[in-house]
Amino acid sequence: LYEEGNKGVKPTVFTYNSVLNACATSAEFDMDVRSKAFEIAIRTFNELRNSREKPDHVTYGRMIQCSNLLPEGDKRNAVLMNSFKMCCKEGLLNSYVLRDLQESAQESIWRALVGVSDGDVNIEDLPAEWSRGTSKKR
Repeated sequence: LYEEGNKGVKPTVFTYNSVLNACATSAEFDMDVRSKAFEIAIRTFNELRNSREKPDHVTYGRMIQCSNLLPEGDKRNAVLMNSFKMCCKEGLLNSYVLRDLQESAQESIWRALVGVSDGDVNIEDLPAEWSRGTSKKR
């Protein structure tokens, strides 16, 4: 509707995140559905980044989850790692994104990303600039 000229229905970050959530929950389906869901997720994420709206921590958490739409391998790992790095660069890392990372990535990958080789990982132990744009509840 917005693209057809109805400026009153402009998508918000919540709209984009809802689409990403729908894509992320498609990981249970066959590869054809997952592939289409991943294409939609990438298109949605790029559209959000090019809009006046900006990604938030939910956006990055959903993109990390969307990496599971891909078969295991380099492309899947690249999407996951790039999503996490972008989140940190924007200062939007919080405990929810960290949880999504730990649930979506192989342990060796998420540990390498956060720089903690063993033991529990708390958001407070990670670089503060990774969370500079989040509320007190890190």
